[in-house]
Amino acid sequence: VQLYGALGSVFTARLFGTAGCDFTAEVHSAFGAHFTASLYKGLGVNFVQELFDCLGPRFCGQLLGDLGEDFDALLFGELGEDFLAEVFVFLGPTYVAKFFKAMGPQHCQVFCLLGASWTSRMHHQMGEEMCKEVYNKLGADYHFLVELFQRFGFRFTAELLLMLQAHFC
Repeated sequence: VQLYGALGSVFTARLFGTAGCDFTAEVHSAFGAHFTASLYKGLGVNFVQELFDCLGPRFCGQLLGDLGEDFDALLFGELGEDFLAEVFVFLGPTYVAKFFKAMGPQHCQVFCLLGASWTSRMHHQMGEEMCKEVYNKLGADYHFLVELFQRFGFRFTAELLLMLQAHFC
């Protein structure tokens, strides 16, 4: 934590960006999801926001896609809904939509591993307007949304929609 904190988020982003996504995925994989979550929590939300902002949505989405759903589920679960929602709100709906598209529908199944109630709570923390904007931007690519919800399956999608309706209505 001290090393990355001293280097700063911009330097770290430039380092990862220069080394490439494959190298960055290898480093995160070697550290493991638990260590990575502890590191990100120790560095704080602002550091992670700046890091993701500097790396860009395509790099970050590809990175999480390359790490796989199991790694992502452990990482997201340990960071928690509040932490991720704060990062996503800071980055904005355009970034978040590009991020999920870069992850790809198959890797967005991480939310199935986390469960509908976890995913619903994260949506709630992000707020209704932010969620609407993200889904509108994702909806511009109709095929992406269709594949995403097909991969989620009818049970998860139904549970999530019911929970979101309870949060936002």
